[in-house]
Amino acid sequence: MAEERVLRDLVDPAVTDTDELLRRLAAENPQSNAFPGDQVRQGKAMLMSWRSQLQGAICGKDRIASHPAVAGTDNVNDMVALAALVAAEVPTVIGSGINKMLIAALVVRIGIRKFCDGYDPIDP
Repeated sequence: MAEERVLRDLVDPAVTDTDELLRRLAAENPQSNAFPGDQVRQGKAMLMSWRSQLQGAICGKDRIASHPAVAGTDNVNDMVALAALVAAEVPTVIGSGINKMLIAALVVRIGIRKFCDGYDPIDP
């Protein structure tokens, strides 16, 4: 229940904006203190560095692709459910030390279709 509440706060744009999510992502990186600067940009760079791994874990999953929220929704409950599915697929190598729910919330905010655009399961 507490996990659902945290995820709800992360995916709900009325509670947390995308830039704040990117700042949090950068702040969770132990190296961010060594390289101070624009944490929004650092968070984007981190997410993009994991893009191909995340696409491989998320984009080919039928239960994610067929989720009603993939088509777009303002319903926070649908977004939370989709983010929970995505968080479960975040590879441990990426999620190690980084909050998987935060990564999932960012992917859901970007949009599954947009995030998976260009994904080719044959070309890793």
